[in-house]
Amino acid sequence: MRRIAPWIPSYVFRLSISMKRSAKVRLILRNQEPSGSARSKTSAERRSNALSLSATTVAVRGVPSSSDSSPKQSPGPSVRTGARVIKPGGRIVLFVPNRGYPFETHGIYWQRKYYFGNKLFVNYLPRAWRDKLAPHVRVYIKRDLEKLFDGLPVKFIEQTIIFGAYDNLIVRFGTFGKLLRGMLQFLERTPLKGLGLSHFWVVQKI
Repeated sequence: MRRIAPWIPSYVFRLSISMKRSAKVRLILRNQEPSGSARSKTSAERRSNALSLSATTVAVRGVPSSSDSSPKQSPGPSVRTGARVIKPGGRIVLFVPNRGYPFETHGIYWQRKYYFGNKLFVNYLPRAWRDKLAPHVRVYIKRDLEKLFDGLPVKFIEQTIIFGAYDNLIVRFGTFGKLLRGMLQFLERTPLKGLGLSHFWVVQKI
């Protein structure tokens, strides 16, 4: 969140990609006006005001469902929607799983049974094999993400890969967990960031 927060203004459009069977994309307006002002305006007025802001930000993130093996939905339509609804100067924040991460963190399916937990090296298998084991979540390389923006009037402000917060490790292992997190997050400043958990991109409409 420390990396994302500087890019999020008072009005935020958040596009969540649902991986459930309904395969719908939810577009949610989060209005952070003072409560009195918010109550005095209709939903349509707040939406209109938000659309008029050049600083409007769209956040696109993958939300997999571990209980559903239906095909995952491409973020392409969400990216195109974001590029359409924001004004020039507005930004899209993209936060999606990195294929270079050594673990598949969303579990796998084997012989029609779901196995929860972090599975080592699944993401390094050939794409067809990997998608057979984890049909419920997409992973990306840089070129995959670049293709999402082909032909769109945007420029790239930030393109990086980040490691996680690993709060669960800190809870379980205390000081050792903090040291491990610090070491991994240090790698974000080295070529080894390619092993990170997630892509974090900020893309601006021009």
